Amino acid sequence: MRFALELHNLARNNPSTLPLSHIGWATNVQVKSTVESHNPTIDFSFILCSHPQSTLSCRIGGKSFPVARIPAFVFKHPSLVYETFYPESETVEEFFFCYDLSLLEHFRYFTNDTATHLFEIDGAPFVGLIGEAVELCKNVHTFGNVDRLDRLCELLINELVLFKKNAENPDSTQVRAVRAIASHLALHFRENINLKELLNKKELSERTFLRLWDRLFGEPPRKFISRLKITEACRLLNGSKTFSVGEVATHLGFEDIYYFSRFFRKHTGVSPSTWRKRPLLSRNLNRHKRGIAETPAIPHY
Repeated sequence: MRFALELHNLARNNPSTLPLSHIGWATNVQVKSTVESHNPTIDFSFILCSHPQSTLSCRIGGKSFPVARIPAFVFKHPSLVYETFYPESETVEEFFFCYDLSLLEHFRYFTNDTATHLFEIDGAPFVGLIGEAVELCKNVHTFGNVDRLDRLCELLINELVLFKKNAENPDSTQVRAVRAIASHLALHFRENINLKELLNKKELSERTFLRLWDRLFGEPPRKFISRLKITEACRLLNGSKTFSVGEVATHLGFEDIYYFSRFFRKHTGVSPSTWRKRPLLSRNLNRHKRGIAETPAIPHY
């Protein structure tokens, strides 16, 4: 199967800040010679191959890059000439998508460092997303599918950035264990948590755990849990008056409503009932003063 779709003229129903201009797919392609390209667009290309030992190499802007095993990713900057050398007689598959030059400033992660122009990838996180994109392409004129393609390719770019950063600075086994404990606390903060039991399961000493935890999160585990409880309490109190203060306390694992009220006042400066009576605008302004970041409207990679 081969296709190349032009998307920039298709109407969007829920426009993205990063609309695709083109998308394409080629399978069962045997490439025996150098492929040279100078792109009028910003190209993201995934090179796939069923043979586990397949490799490719690139010369980008006259500079040779180390040989990369396939699957691999190639970013094509519009101002550079790319010479891609595939192994002879190998069957190569390529999935690519492109953006208009006007969006170049949104891809600084790739434009600022040529090390991001060619690198090996683990196919597993990407193959499923690429498969979804190909299926959407088969029905690109179906309502909403071009919007879904825009968002799906943004997700692929995000996965590329995360994969590359993690490959450059991979977490140690102990750091992964600490992150797993943090994830457990985030899900189960309403319960009585036996931290020592968690450390034993992850084969971590308390000293190592606390050192790594502080490096990752910058606050003690107890404060981490308290912050989660306060955030959830505020959400429940803000949402509606369906839950009484006592029910909120029970939901968060407090057996004594008076202890919950003291706990809430300590962290917010007011009682739960007073917090509930505050206008929503003043609560949001207070969150703003505490430095809670807003989600950026336009993504940059």
